[in-house]
Amino acid sequence: MIDVVGEVTGMADILSPAVLRRRLMIELRSARAATSLTQKQVAKELDWSPSKLLRIENGSVSVSTTDLHALLRHYGIRDRHRIDELVKLAQGARQQSPNAHRDVMSAETLRFLELRSGAIRIRQFEPLYVPGLLQIEEYAQALHRTFARPEDSDEIVNRRVAARMEQKDEIFERKQPPEMFFVLDEAAVRRWVGGPRVMRRQLEELKRLVQHPQVTLQVVPFSAGAHRGMLGPFQIVEFEPSEDYLLYLENARGDIVTREDREETTRYVETFFRLEDVAMKPWDVERFVDQLINEIDLATNDSDPVNEEKTVP
Repeated sequence: MIDVVGEVTGMADILSPAVLRRRLMIELRSARAATSLTQKQVAKELDWSPSKLLRIENGSVSVSTTDLHALLRHYGIRDRHRIDELVKLAQGARQQSPNAHRDVMSAETLRFLELRSGAIRIRQFEPLYVPGLLQIEEYAQALHRTFARPEDSDEIVNRRVAARMEQKDEIFERKQPPEMFFVLDEAAVRRWVGGPRVMRRQLEELKRLVQHPQVTLQVVPFSAGAHRGMLGPFQIVEFEPSEDYLLYLENARGDIVTREDREETTRYVETFFRLEDVAMKPWDVERFVDQLINEIDLATNDSDPVNEEKTVP
């Protein structure tokens, strides 16, 4: 079992319920594994349905204090301090996450954003556009309006953008932000999302963010040819304890899909490392971004472009 003694006190006031539920889930899985019991055996001995224990262990439901004590007794956990810490985890995990955007974002996307807020490390590859954590508001607005469904009102789009901006602020304003590694395809930084003025400001934002001590940004140049990142965007979010990974993929509708298969996640981690190898080195990115800004200025015939409708010749 992962040692959480001394780590949980006050945690419920720091981490989201989704992150606390995940930590408790890992603890309970580890405790059962130490007994060599299967889920079916534990459920039968506690007179539970197998699906109840399955939902507790995969984090889809919270566990009551009574059921938690029953599990810990069954697993032979007697240390009072450890029991108290796990009870605190369970209590924090049962709290309802305050979120003003539940009616405009999918449950899976909200869960993803909530979990990511407690990450210690984020690795993200994006082939088509600048990732949300690096976007300025105008760039995010242009993307969300493009991706909106016909029935989505301006208010809904604006609130989705607000949710993304809040997430960015929350992560970067943490006392200890996570380590963030971004690899983008060159197409993501060349496409004029929102027009030249918006894209120019977005590129300036990238220049600012690469100075952040927790941010590493690389770009895979067109000259690298075909690469495995062309299969689609992905994020790998890492939590304490180290190497507790979650893999996030986007489906054709742009919805977040979570994967917890260790073997599959390992393949994506290896893919990310390979993309880092073929990408520009971090110290070359700022110079490349300056080149892109200069190209926008030349294309718009103005060092401070104003014509949003003008396209690249």
